[in-house]
Amino acid sequence: MTRRYLISVSAKNRVGFLAAFAKALDELGGNLSEISQTRLPPYFMMLILAEFAESRDPGVIQSHIRDVCRPFGAELTIMDVTADPCDVESLDAMPDQKRTPFLLTMTGNDRPGILRLLTRQLAQHGIDVTNVRATQTDEKSRFLFVMSLSVPEGVSMLVLQNELQQIGEDCALSVHIQHGRLMDAVTSLRSFNGPS
Repeated sequence: MTRRYLISVSAKNRVGFLAAFAKALDELGGNLSEISQTRLPPYFMMLILAEFAESRDPGVIQSHIRDVCRPFGAELTIMDVTADPCDVESLDAMPDQKRTPFLLTMTGNDRPGILRLLTRQLAQHGIDVTNVRATQTDEKSRFLFVMSLSVPEGVSMLVLQNELQQIGEDCALSVHIQHGRLMDAVTSLRSFNGPS
């Protein structure tokens, strides 16, 4: 029998960290299931889903990985997700909830509270934010948000778009939402036609 753990790691980005982590995982007899990494230079954060023997103490897992990765100044947390039903199936995979991917982009002047307004509106419709990227533009006072959304069947995209555009107008933002498969089609066309 095995147990599944979600391990989050943050550190300054340096060559060799993943090799050190893989070494620690192997020494613990762990098996990597999934990994996701994001960078905010000079830092990075990594989420790892891994399986270990049920008899392996989570405190031992955490301390051993921390010891092996100590030269990288890594901060590490570990969470047992063995019995978490949301870990077994994503929202997109749940049979009673048909969902559609959409891409939301938002640009404008940076000001406090924008993300709260936007995500509250999405949550009211039961929309899951599956990926998000935010960055300042060259002007520094402006920002760009890109969000991947998983929208439940039955949500009126016209109503949602009007609501998001109203938030945009109130905050002097440009807000656009489009079907996620549109981006896939554009990418496919570009690769088919070759570089422009």
